[in-house]
Amino acid sequence: MDADRQLVLVSLAVSALSYAALSTASSLLPLFDKSPLLLSLPPLLAPLLRWDSFHFLHIANKGYLFEHEWVFLPGPPAILRYLPSAALFVVLLVVACDTSRTLYQLSLRHLQSPSLAYITVILSLLSTSPVTVRLVPYSEPFFTYLSYKGMLYSDMEKWLPATIMFMLASAFRSNGFLLSGYIIWGVLVRPFLTTRKVTLTALGTASILTALTFLPFIYHNYVAYTAFCKSSSVDAPAWCASSLPCIYTYSQSKYWDVGFLRYWSLSQLPNFIIASPVYFLVANYAIAYVKYHLSPTLSDPALKPFYTTSILPYLIHSIIFFLMLLTNAHTQIALRLAPSIPLIYWSAARLIAGSPRLQHFWISWATIWGVISIILWATFLPPA
Repeated sequence: MDADRQLVLVSLAVSALSYAALSTASSLLPLFDKSPLLLSLPPLLAPLLRWDSFHFLHIANKGYLFEHEWVFLPGPPAILRYLPSAALFVVLLVVACDTSRTLYQLSLRHLQSPSLAYITVILSLLSTSPVTVRLVPYSEPFFTYLSYKGMLYSDMEKWLPATIMFMLASAFRSNGFLLSGYIIWGVLVRPFLTTRKVTLTALGTASILTALTFLPFIYHNYVAYTAFCKSSSVDAPAWCASSLPCIYTYSQSKYWDVGFLRYWSLSQLPNFIIASPVYFLVANYAIAYVKYHLSPTLSDPALKPFYTTSILPYLIHSIIFFLMLLTNAHTQIALRLAPSIPLIYWSAARLIAGSPRLQHFWISWATIWGVISIILWATFLPPA
């Protein structure tokens, strides 16, 4: 059996095991919040309805009725809306968005080692958010799948398919606009580093394709603007009068307390500690990557595959992505979105190859936290 097919089977087995653990925890442990009991759901699906799933389901059934709902992009509600009588199929669709094969192909291209690519995918199965990434119709499984596909198309210089994947990813999470950096890198930056020239054709292509990745976010806010601001009513919300009216940023700030350093408080320190291993992986990789390119002869030859120049755009994307999460997002968002960053698992694989002490730390943390997060989700407790 091919390695990537074998990994898909292993990944599906992990998803089944995660569901079994979730179902068991849901049946044995009491709910902190009784809201899921208000809805009549099949027993197989009842453990999946927690947190943002309520908002997705409400939007799917009623549309965007309230300002605070506009922080959720239309991807997940659209899936639930168009498959209303096949809820179980939605779950199966989530499982179908398995990233193991794509991650293996990405890793093989950049690490140039089947064994390292295999280890990378195995490590990715130790997810920082197993329920939201593997089981529920959340933003994360679709965002991760589409992001990986777009990255792979970018590596193959298939810019239109890459753009389509990134555009679809942006319909699930606003962070998707950062994915346009792979197009800018491949169409403009990489050729410039070789030829020291930028052609008008390349500049125009990069501009158009990059703009397309912003379309879902722009359209989402335009629909809100027409719904709330087009009338001349004095009851129009305050954000309508902004020079650049955007309901997304307004609602994030007003209803979800999202903003620069707003989450930085002493009471949130435990949550930062929980997420710190993810940030450590990015920082550790970035430092090692720079050190290698400054003094390659001083580095461990066994780790050379992790320092190829082709990984540089992934490193830049990861640094920007996690700096934004660190300064502007709740901790659980970082844990949910970490699986969408391949460099997280390349960094973990690098620890496996070069630091036995740290590899045990990462594997232990990822396993223990994965189990804890399943229990927290089942009981409706943060930060699942």
